[in-house]
Amino acid sequence: MRYLPLLFLTLLPGCTPTAQPGPPTASETSAARPGLQDRIAFLEQYVTFRRSYVELEYAVDYQNNGGGRVPGPSDWDIQIVAVVPPAEVDDWLPSAVTKMEQPPPEWVKNTASGIASDEITEWYTEGNSITVGVDRQTSTIAYRNVNY
Repeated sequence: MRYLPLLFLTLLPGCTPTAQPGPPTASETSAARPGLQDRIAFLEQYVTFRRSYVELEYAVDYQNNGGGRVPGPSDWDIQIVAVVPPAEVDDWLPSAVTKMEQPPPEWVKNTASGIASDEITEWYTEGNSITVGVDRQTSTIAYRNVNY
């Protein structure tokens, strides 16, 4: 019985988290990084795909919830507006999609300050979390992935 406090003190450090799995918590827009390569390097921390970009703008809100006593799923809202090589436009379309024709939602206009996005009218959704818009004439993509 007298060793119980010593056992408790020995095991306690193992119960505290030492590292958060996944990328760090961030709230950033592309205005924070003027260079294309810097923007790509930052964005690739928060998306699982790798793409080529001619121009890139983004808004990343990512909350890493993996560092608590009981790690939980992370929350995010990843918004991308980009000009991509024409041959890569279809790479952006989700596999199980529903197609819609509509004007760009407000988040696209807020994310794209330097990329024309008014002609993105071809839209696809996958579930409730992924939305992709395409302007095939200019190879402009609007992408949003939300998980709350």
